[in-house]
Amino acid sequence: MRPMRAAAISAKNSLGTTVHDHHDDRRSHERQASSCSNESDEGEPAPPPRKRVKKACDGLTKQTKVPRGKRRKPSAFMDLPLEIHYEIYGYLAPKELLYLSRTSKNIRVALMGRSARSLWKQSFARVEDLPPVPFGMSEPRYASLIFEKRCEYCRAHNAGTIAWCVGVRCCKKCLNRFFHKKTWLPDLRSPAESSNKWYEMSQLVPGVVGLTFTGDRCMFYPNDIVDEYEAEAEQIEDEDEWEEWYANKLDLCKITEIYIQPYVEWEKRVQASEADERDRIRSQRLDFIRQRLTDMGYGDSLEFLDRNAPNKMQKHKALRKAQELTDEAWPEIANELIALMEDVKKNWRVKYLKGRARRRTIPRSFVTPGLRYSYWPEDE
Repeated sequence: MRPMRAAAISAKNSLGTTVHDHHDDRRSHERQASSCSNESDEGEPAPPPRKRVKKACDGLTKQTKVPRGKRRKPSAFMDLPLEIHYEIYGYLAPKELLYLSRTSKNIRVALMGRSARSLWKQSFARVEDLPPVPFGMSEPRYASLIFEKRCEYCRAHNAGTIAWCVGVRCCKKCLNRFFHKKTWLPDLRSPAESSNKWYEMSQLVPGVVGLTFTGDRCMFYPNDIVDEYEAEAEQIEDEDEWEEWYANKLDLCKITEIYIQPYVEWEKRVQASEADERDRIRSQRLDFIRQRLTDMGYGDSLEFLDRNAPNKMQKHKALRKAQELTDEAWPEIANELIALMEDVKKNWRVKYLKGRARRRTIPRSFVTPGLRYSYWPEDE
């Protein structure tokens, strides 16, 4: 046993020495390799080693994947036959059909094809007193012209003027830019040297009534037609040819005005109906606001405004909005109106009473000297 133990101890010592020497050789080799790698062939230092990125091992910091909801199956509505689609779309108004055509490519193809013209005509027939589709204009284009307030030039959404003479809708800015006012129209002169005849361009070009930037109403005439007629008139040198050209343009203008007259009258009726609806909504808002303020104890202030400043409430911005007022929307405007009532109660009544008493006082300079009246106070 003893020789085997001694042999084992000696083998262990020799193994430890060998391993230790092996580790020393490995460390020295790594130091030499690192010293060699720190410098490149040009003698430049090597880039620093990368930093180790710590991995999150804690289960609390690990983000769990949120399970997605159950996906819906695609609707089978588009798989229905085209006849069923047309039957459903037949109950829609022209404006609704126009908006529906912009929802998807397949629906647009179905509604913009020639097979859908009967559908559009059926939809237009439901609009009261609507004139037929103008010559040379498609049904979707007609629906966009009369039901969408989008300017044809700048694409603004506040275009309120339809120029039926050229079939476009434009805003006030573009109306003053792409149309001539009557005072700006050039006059046409007869080419005969012996005659001194001048003709008004406004008699040859159909116009549209619109608003200027200052708010005045006047007639506007399309720039392109005015420029075209002016260029044609300058090229005519014979007087007889000029008279024939002028007569043709005059007849064309009269025919155009007669043709667009039903559309202009229909637009006026629609505008009057919309104005009446706005007045009704604003009246409803005024009654709603007065009732709420009266319930809150501001009845005296409202009566004071009715006697002395009746337009004060009607010009308030809370009443200019053409939208029916409900209990849910009341808190949005309540603070402004309450502040107005408090101002009337504290300041307006006092100022008004002082001014009224001042107007009732007769200045002494207006009284004849030496005259005394029973109600005139004696000087102390």
